[in-house]
Amino acid sequence: MVLLMNNIVVIVAFTLAGSFALAYLVSLIKINKINKAFTKLLISHKSLQHFVDNNNIEFKNEDDIHKENFIKFLSDSRDWSFEYIEDVQSKINKMILDLKPDVEYFEKFGLLYDGHPSYPMLTNFIKSYKELQDLLPKEDYK
Repeated sequence: MVLLMNNIVVIVAFTLAGSFALAYLVSLIKINKINKAFTKLLISHKSLQHFVDNNNIEFKNEDDIHKENFIKFLSDSRDWSFEYIEDVQSKINKMILDLKPDVEYFEKFGLLYDGHPSYPMLTNFIKSYKELQDLLPKEDYK
């Protein structure tokens, strides 16, 4: 009976030792795979870092992106404003050139209309015409 118990103890001991050896071997294989993957990752990181360093690549943070967008907005607004100003000036200039003969006639013979009911309206019109004319550069309407 003692011999049987000794055999059972030896079998259990060898089974446990074999199990631990097998688990240890599996762990070593997994660690080896992890080391290879980590080595590949490290090499990739180093080559990417080398590429970034050699090509002067800048990474933008959120503040830089907001600043660029704001500068673009200002530039677009300025362009739109200039287009609008040029458009308004060209239309005012066209109006001044179209009405110039009538205004000159009224300035020359306006006193003849002094008693006419539309005389105050025409004088206000001439005053506004001159104010618009003053907004434009002199060379535009001559």
